[in-house]
Amino acid sequence: MRETNPRQMSCFTNNKAVIELMNKLHLATPGMGSHLHRSGEKDERGNRLSNSLIGINLVDYEAEPSVFVEENLTPSQLKELYQESIMKRNNYSFSGNGQKIFGEPDGEGYSTVRTIQITRQGSFQQGGKTVTKNFPWRVVVQNGKGIREQNAKSGGYSCKRGTFQCEKSASINLADGDFFALMEQAHTYLAAWETAAAFGFVKANEEACRKADEEWKKKRGR
Repeated sequence: MRETNPRQMSCFTNNKAVIELMNKLHLATPGMGSHLHRSGEKDERGNRLSNSLIGINLVDYEAEPSVFVEENLTPSQLKELYQESIMKRNNYSFSGNGQKIFGEPDGEGYSTVRTIQITRQGSFQQGGKTVTKNFPWRVVVQNGKGIREQNAKSGGYSCKRGTFQCEKSASINLADGDFFALMEQAHTYLAAWETAAAFGFVKANEEACRKADEEWKKKRGR
């Protein structure tokens, strides 16, 4: 019997592919901002800490050999997709933050790039008639490489236009009910995690805010 990863928040499988949402949630450090989810923090040595995310693992079983690709969602993006699974708009498209590039360049100057595309097309026209799709949702994840360039204003990195090379790609089609279940289960855990984490964090963060306010008042009083 296949063991379930304890970090799996939700999963959907058909005879072609499997998609799962994974718990990569991290609590922010009290005093580093009044938000629950860790984002953009560094440790004492200046190394970046992992952001609070929901991972997406997608495996295409039709390919030989099987293709595994991965991507991440922010908690806010998961909430958006959950709402969309309820609304069921006829034409919806989600691409996250576009082509995300990260990691140090290799010997040829390429860094890791990931992309995601989640769409819903509820119906289409054929022969003058409206045809309703049984599997309106489609998730496509691409993993590859590209050359990064730095934004002069923000200092952040993006994938240089025209340099992305897709190395692996996988997709899956889902019915409305299956997509809703995938999002709803993950959303339920996210909400429970936020509730459980909030009490201790808010108390510690409010204390950090109080101390910061006192320090600010002392500096202004000089």
